[in-house]
Amino acid sequence: ELVLGLGRRLPLAGKLLRTPNGETVLDFGQNMAGYVEMKLTAHAGQKLRLLCGETLDENGNFTQENFQDRNRHKEGGTAQLLELVCKEGENHYKPSFTIMGFRYAKVETDIDLTGAAFTARAVYSEMPVTGSFACGNADVNQLVKNSVWSQKGNFCDIPTDCPTRERAGWTGDMGVFIETGLTLMDCYPVVEKWLAECRLNQYPDGRMANIAPPTSRPGYMTPMLCMSAGWGDAAILVPYALYKRTGDRKILADNYEMMQKWYAFLLGRAQQTTEEQQTGAYAQYTVLNGLDYGEWCEPGITPMQAMMNPRKSVGTAYLAYSGRLLAEIAQAEAYFFSAQAEACVKIVEKYLNSEDVILRMSADMLYTFANLTLGDAMAAQMAREDVHICLKKALEDENDLETQASCLFALYVISVLIHIPPEKEMPLLSDYLRYLPEGQRLFAMNLLAHGAYLNQEYAKGQ
Repeated sequence: ELVLGLGRRLPLAGKLLRTPNGETVLDFGQNMAGYVEMKLTAHAGQKLRLLCGETLDENGNFTQENFQDRNRHKEGGTAQLLELVCKEGENHYKPSFTIMGFRYAKVETDIDLTGAAFTARAVYSEMPVTGSFACGNADVNQLVKNSVWSQKGNFCDIPTDCPTRERAGWTGDMGVFIETGLTLMDCYPVVEKWLAECRLNQYPDGRMANIAPPTSRPGYMTPMLCMSAGWGDAAILVPYALYKRTGDRKILADNYEMMQKWYAFLLGRAQQTTEEQQTGAYAQYTVLNGLDYGEWCEPGITPMQAMMNPRKSVGTAYLAYSGRLLAEIAQAEAYFFSAQAEACVKIVEKYLNSEDVILRMSADMLYTFANLTLGDAMAAQMAREDVHICLKKALEDENDLETQASCLFALYVISVLIHIPPEKEMPLLSDYLRYLPEGQRLFAMNLLAHGAYLNQEYAKGQ
């Protein structure tokens, strides 16, 4: 839900002033992210341009230079511009699909502004303020109030870096700010939704898109920078922070695969370390290869300087820290799944001796998974032997292809779960795919593609 308003959710009227340069400027008295609503009388075809900015320059004139990056944006920078082409008589306009960061708005027009009304409205996601702070220093108290307003200005549907220039959902920014954000306001719904964008934009190899959702077509450097430590580690840091604040395991379950894929990628970078780069027991856990943004929170260091610093201090630190968090998350997930598995065993046991062979095969597979979760490999092996008996009986009836397919499917699932390749003399599951229900058929196709590989990798580790 978007909330319109400021302070007590009341709009702010703009106060017209004349700058030393002779500009007509509106001052709304408060920096915000939102829009300007206009009511004025004009003739048909007359135009009004409204340029929004956050501050006046040192001479008291309107400026947008504080948020421009002329070196990066050769096309002219960020406009923050509204242009209204008027109709005859009264005009009432407010933007529907944009917000800007501003306190001031420069008005360029030949329209007589007598009786005109300009109203600023803040726009941000509904987030109750949950944190408070007060001390004997007025400046510190104001800093905290500014921080709350800054969060409102950067939490409109997704968390962004600023409401002026980029307005982008940078992962690195959220990884740094999440603890503060949760302390000041109840931003859980906004962040939960944003994490879904992160999952959607993760690369197949585990790299994390630095901006989610994307704001433009990726450039040449984009895929390389998406391997950056810190920015990618937001995939772990942010869900972990939400879990620790709320105890909600769902946020872990929703994002667990994303976390694992990112950490596997970062660990893979460390394991590319060569003996020429570093030797010793910890060389394979030192991140020396790849491209990183570096540490941008270090005072007095520019982003370019941060990227040129040695990578191992930042990348390796995140490899250690995220690994520690992911281990804790895995324990929390294991506890949760163990409880689910115990319930599963009790429910499924009554179906293990069912006369319905297909139902019985489904029970066997679920029983195997549940017992493996609980660490009972013996029960899993017994389930596999039961499937063998059912399969042998099913094969005696040449016309019962559906039962044969279900038995084979169960056998292959259980074999992959307990890392035992199916016997070579068994019929090929691929020959029976067409007899399986659609959901099982799709699962079986993936199983055949990955099952042999998984067993091969398991064998290497033994």
